[in-house]
Amino acid sequence: MTSNLMKKEIDLSIIIVSMNKIDLLLNCIESIVNSTIKLHYEIIVVAYMFESDNLKQLKNKFSQIKVIENNEIAGFSENNNLGIKFSKGRYCLIINDDTYIKKPLIDELVFSFKAIENEDDKIAILSPVLYFPNGNIQYNGREKSTYKDYILSKLNINFIKRKKVYSNKSNIYQTYNITGACFMIKSSIFKELGYFDEKYFFCPEDIALSTLANERGYRVYVDTNLSIYHIHRSSSKSLLDIITPVEEIGSCLFYGKSNKKILITLKLIVFIQAFLKIIFWIFNFINKNKNIYINAYKNTLLYIFSSYTPKELFLKLYKNTN
Repeated sequence: MTSNLMKKEIDLSIIIVSMNKIDLLLNCIESIVNSTIKLHYEIIVVAYMFESDNLKQLKNKFSQIKVIENNEIAGFSENNNLGIKFSKGRYCLIINDDTYIKKPLIDELVFSFKAIENEDDKIAILSPVLYFPNGNIQYNGREKSTYKDYILSKLNINFIKRKKVYSNKSNIYQTYNITGACFMIKSSIFKELGYFDEKYFFCPEDIALSTLANERGYRVYVDTNLSIYHIHRSSSKSLLDIITPVEEIGSCLFYGKSNKKILITLKLIVFIQAFLKIIFWIFNFINKNKNIYINAYKNTLLYIFSSYTPKELFLKLYKNTN
């Protein structure tokens, strides 16, 4: 006879992609396990390019989790989609390995989602507030983002004050975009949206997903009563000289997708910014990591007008450095 446990529906599938960052990953999982007590949930770890010792350590410490090994070159979107294929939960939580929880979060995210769902059946995604480890807010919702906003960010024009429609509010409110570091989505809607768009190797697959959800008539929410801490860039810092041009090409593809002239304009602005950044870092005599930044922007100069897709460029640059 099948046990009641086997019959019970899984409330939540938690997907964590980790690129051999065992210390960060173990800390993340431990904070989840220690604070999640009311849900029937599963944790699926996509162990990306893991060393055998780290893989053994992960399986020994958390024998109850599902581990999917992937030693093929893949981006954030592909790796998460790989984990999602094995998920069975009604809801899906995408969470970075460089995050951790200080207060109970996972249970409350599901309960909050269900409460909102009773009032708004168009809710697709719910996010907590993301904090830096020092306690400063990293993301409390994200505004709708257009190519004009992208241009302003590239030009470092920060003095233009826009009315905050979808961010930095309190309690539970409707936002527009998400950050891939932590968000929960209804699994059936995730499937309908096609999961993450894999043409974006590193960024902006999260913005592309939430933008598509809004365009399909769904809504995205933030519950500011819930929080998580994110050690920003810790998982990708060592590959900055590769990831930077890959991110820039992906962003240009997203923001310039509807108009070829806009796409060319965006790439030109990225080119000019990269040139100026190289000059800045050449004359920076303090930062010991200056060569990493110089190489990152040099690669951006070289490849921003190329025909490489984000993944093709990553493969080329990664091969050259290994």
